[in-house]
Amino acid sequence: MPRMVHSARTWLNRTGDVALATLLPMSCVFCGSEIDSEPSRLCTRCTRRLAVCCPERVCGRCAMPLPLEAGNSSAGNSTAGGARCVHCKKLALRFSRTFALGLYQGVLQEAVILAKQATRRVVASTLASLAAETHREALGALNCELVSPIPSHWRRRVVRRGTPAQVLAETFAAELNLPVCKSLRRIRSTRKQGMLSPEERRKNVDGSFAVNTGYVFRSAAFSPRGKHVLLVDDVLTTGATGNAAATALLQAGASEVTMAVIARATG
Repeated sequence: MPRMVHSARTWLNRTGDVALATLLPMSCVFCGSEIDSEPSRLCTRCTRRLAVCCPERVCGRCAMPLPLEAGNSSAGNSTAGGARCVHCKKLALRFSRTFALGLYQGVLQEAVILAKQATRRVVASTLASLAAETHREALGALNCELVSPIPSHWRRRVVRRGTPAQVLAETFAAELNLPVCKSLRRIRSTRKQGMLSPEERRKNVDGSFAVNTGYVFRSAAFSPRGKHVLLVDDVLTTGATGNAAATALLQAGASEVTMAVIARATG
């Protein structure tokens, strides 16, 4: 039943887009320029700028960009399997792998910042659609069963009128025809991670997530127990927040956690 609901929702969203396109000229969700061709939601200029943010080869574990292999000049946005890269090989990551649309720079950085605004949630849904389309085959092969956003504390959700992570997760779920896990929650307010050192980030979010074991947890459609969960956020930097959220899901019985983010920060 949840899959049928998500399929119907996706069909309605796409039908609505087509209906609007017949009445109003489509504009780029990033810069507002008019779009000549359908069904793109980005103008040609922003599409080219976005391509610059997408490395040709990344670490499959943490999505950090990697140098091309010797003799391979066109890796095709591939991931390096097997051993972890130099950036994550010493990290005790609780999620198995990471998928990112691109690097947190240029137009992608601008778009992620825009997506945090309550009035620009369409940017968040567009980014999630692009990420899901980019990695659809690989994500499909993993047989993920639930999609979960990394939640914010309730006070921050009130101030921001929701969070982009929720929009991202709902879009990923619709694109992949999966239910959204509603049981992961943030149980204490934390400082913003941006100005903290890697060690401070880890301590800041350690133990800040928990899985609701009440009514929602007992519903088979939303319980992470025994399921492969796709954990969604906007940016991955050190992985501390994703690690803390993945730990809570695994402690609640999730079989595996995979990360999906819009942008991978490298600094």
